[in-house]
Amino acid sequence: MLAANATAAYDRTKKLTSGKMVVSGKHRLSTDVMEQVTEYVKFKVEQEEDRHQNKVKKQKVLMTKVEKAKAMEETAWTTDQYKAMVQCYKQDTDPRMAKDIAGLKVQWMQRKGRSSPTHLPNMDAKEENAPQLQQQQMMEEDLGNLGWDDEDAAEDTFAAI
Repeated sequence: MLAANATAAYDRTKKLTSGKMVVSGKHRLSTDVMEQVTEYVKFKVEQEEDRHQNKVKKQKVLMTKVEKAKAMEETAWTTDQYKAMVQCYKQDTDPRMAKDIAGLKVQWMQRKGRSSPTHLPNMDAKEENAPQLQQQQMMEEDLGNLGWDDEDAAEDTFAAI
């Protein structure tokens, strides 16, 4: 029972440490460790892709709200339109967004004359391939940090052991 729990906890972990290698009975790099390293790198790349996709989605929603607000007369804006416009033109040095409409109007008047902000580009066909390229580059970089130039070299090393 204790061994099963330890094995389950080991399988759930995502970070490879020397302690975990010793607990699992591994005292040198082998194909199992190589698989763990590559799975960990894939996991991290997938997390980064998810963060990027969420950021793009949020940006698209914001830009939709901004376009809707720009199409309306400023005197007819609601709290949501003011929030979208204030958030769109926000800079790093700006204070927190106000909660009430009066505060939002004041913040909008301060930001109104700013140049158009630069936002994340929409993901087009060219950028859809970027995550796979990024993943491949990160894996090659991590393997290079371990002293392996590529997976074939790593397999040759394991075969020699």
